[in-house]
Amino acid sequence: HIGDIETAIRMELPVIVVILNNQTLAFEEHVQNLLYGKVVAEVNSFHDVDYGAIARAFGANGFRVTNADEFRSALAVGLERRLPTIIDAVIDRDAMAPVTRYDRVRIREL
Repeated sequence: HIGDIETAIRMELPVIVVILNNQTLAFEEHVQNLLYGKVVAEVNSFHDVDYGAIARAFGANGFRVTNADEFRSALAVGLERRLPTIIDAVIDRDAMAPVTRYDRVRIREL
């Protein structure tokens, strides 16, 4: 939650949070598509939000990354600076989450 960034700064917590940002509730969207053949875009699709910029506005380390090299660099900075760090990792909307129940849904064993 966005307020947790302020709390982490105030409490001087050196946490690193990685947001897997696919601009959607992809798990729900994938289940809707697999089970019902229809997606409710109004529920699942989000605007493109730069969470790294939001973190920086709060005074935390904030990064938006789109590849592994950028991720490694952002992680290194977060570990070095020991401040709250938000890494906004832009991922593919169709990436499948490694969730056991989700795997059963994918093969329609619900």
